Amino acid sequence: MISKHIRNPDAKAAKHRRIIKLVEYILNPQTESATEKCVYHGARGFITAERSMQLGEMIALSEDATRSKNTVEHFVLSLREGEKPTPEQVEEMITIWLRELGLSDCQIIYGLHEDTDNYHLHIAVNRMHPERLECIKINGGFSREAEHRAIALIEHAQGWKSEKNARYTVLPDGTLAYRAENGEAVPDAGWSADLALRRRQTDDRKELRRRHERERRELEAVEATKAQRQAALDELRTRQLAEQLAQKTQQKAERVALRSALPASRARENVAISQRAIDIETRTGVQSAERTAKEVAGPILRSASSWAQLHAELAAVGCRFEREGSGALIWVGDTPVKASQACRKSSLPKLEKRLGAYEPAPEGMVISERELEPLKPDAPRMSDYMRERRQYERERKQETAALRERHRLEQEAAWSRYEVRRDALLAGHAGRNRYALGAVARAEWLAERDELIQRQSGERHRLRKRLPAFPGVEDWYRRLDEPGLAELWRHRNSDQALLVGDADTPALPPRDIRAFVAEVRGRQVVFRRPDDAGPAFVDCGRRIDVTASNDRDAARAALQLAKAKWGRVTVSGPPEYQQMMLELAAEMGVQIANPELQERLNVEIERRRPVPVPTAKPDWSRYRSVASGGVRSPARMTGERDPRWPQFERAMLQIGQFELGVSAVVLMGQLEIAKGTVTERLDAAERSGRSVDDVARELATAAARAEAEAFQRQLDAAEREQARPDMHPDEPEGPGW
Repeated sequence: MISKHIRNPDAKAAKHRRIIKLVEYILNPQTESATEKCVYHGARGFITAERSMQLGEMIALSEDATRSKNTVEHFVLSLREGEKPTPEQVEEMITIWLRELGLSDCQIIYGLHEDTDNYHLHIAVNRMHPERLECIKINGGFSREAEHRAIALIEHAQGWKSEKNARYTVLPDGTLAYRAENGEAVPDAGWSADLALRRRQTDDRKELRRRHERERRELEAVEATKAQRQAALDELRTRQLAEQLAQKTQQKAERVALRSALPASRARENVAISQRAIDIETRTGVQSAERTAKEVAGPILRSASSWAQLHAELAAVGCRFEREGSGALIWVGDTPVKASQACRKSSLPKLEKRLGAYEPAPEGMVISERELEPLKPDAPRMSDYMRERRQYERERKQETAALRERHRLEQEAAWSRYEVRRDALLAGHAGRNRYALGAVARAEWLAERDELIQRQSGERHRLRKRLPAFPGVEDWYRRLDEPGLAELWRHRNSDQALLVGDADTPALPPRDIRAFVAEVRGRQVVFRRPDDAGPAFVDCGRRIDVTASNDRDAARAALQLAKAKWGRVTVSGPPEYQQMMLELAAEMGVQIANPELQERLNVEIERRRPVPVPTAKPDWSRYRSVASGGVRSPARMTGERDPRWPQFERAMLQIGQFELGVSAVVLMGQLEIAKGTVTERLDAAERSGRSVDDVARELATAAARAEAEAFQRQLDAAEREQARPDMHPDEPEGPGW
């Protein structure tokens, strides 16, 4: 299990907007991702039971924290592939999580999401205590340690498999212990004793505050003059302040004595890199700048005895140390890393305490060029990947630098032209005329500047589009038609069993599906275009979800896959999507199982079927017979086509589509239904003196009315579907399933 603390993506957003957006995503993730859905959700710490009321409670309590910009935190617990928790296990996870982070009394909304990768639990917790009205600082500011402890306890309680580099483990007696680099558990009695001490000290501080409040209320209830009461209150405040300071000093001495007697274990000398750096390494296959700063620059910072030695040794490995504000940065190539992230003892104040006042690097110091280093050098074809990546990054960097330099020269030239025009325009003028002419020059300059900014922005956008980021290792393998190597890279840190096929076996040559890249994610296969990260359609086993429902090429490829898997499919979705799938099914010869679509499918097939051209004009005279009221139609007698039918069909399609707005499929369906009575209507129209267009308009109007009624029935069915309760009668009662 992995824990992630999701930072606020928009720190400037108002509290209520942040809470509304976060809760909406937790409960309805499909609004942002078509492949992700919430399968279970719940809430704790609220007075009301309705979601809208709970959202109002969380916003109101968060607004009370006037000194805290962000009281709501977003955590994600990701389970391994194949691990599916039950609702009871989700509730147990939340209980353990809140207890270890010290947030058991706080408001929390959580939801279990399922997507193409695995299950993960999203947690939105309000750190504002509902009774004390104070913002809780998770684990004294070390929230990551509390998260690691909670994960270890959850995995132990529910039997989940821990990650390879887990920081904590649980001993047989139920106590927590550090996990060393070699995987062995290192008991840490100091942490357990320190946790118990901090909890006891917190209770002591609460008791002292309650006693002081009680003393103030008792003193205010005593009858006395205003001067006497004020003097007594001043004396009480002085005594209470002295007690608070004495308690603070005593508690600090207790913590120092405990940590000296039971020091915490140093099971890990190196600080783990951040999750963002891990994600970058997973995608690119290249060691991150943060890892380089820790593993290469960290030992230099710890062992340097002078500023000159520090700068020289860092320059030899392609790094440099620079002061930035009140802190310092380590530059690994063009990427900055905080000095404190490279080593605990390498922050600027600590280095100045050890090496003296800061001394910058001497001017002209040559810094070695540092090449990109692979994360897994022994991975298959990694040398080819790194060679292509280095060459691409070098060319991309050169073109970007050239464009940036050209833009700088253009900006300087534009400013120089403005100064020349301004000086020439203002020469010989003074007073109001000079001010007015200056305003004209400034207006011309602003217009030219805006045009220059817009043009340069477009050039930068086109360069980024022409030279995007180099693909990650997994995508690079798939572009080489190496799905087996892509899966091996994806599970390189996993110890689960894999079955990888022979890479030399040729794949089946599909016609249109070749334009899409297939990615195996958990139990599903996601098909996307190579230049688009979003899924076009997803193979879920028993069904295929077409995300891009308005994309005809994606629908064609999905239908092609469905034909290969099943041969006969059931189509569901909006009317426009069903119509598009009917046209594609008629074109590709796919059987549609929907009973309500069979008639429209037959019409579509008939429309696409070529009409045979007769070799000679038929002799209609031999079919002619006398009947009451006129000539009997040969089409009704022999099944031959009425010569008036083409004109009638064209008129009906034109009137229905361009005047009444009826789709061609509905019109053709109406023609198929009324085929037996059209001839009679045409005969009656001839007798009454009406034209063929009049009959076509009548039938097109009937088709429009039928289409409107069918659409209204669909709306009524959708409203009835929305009015149904979310929980199936056979499902257990609960807040989510």
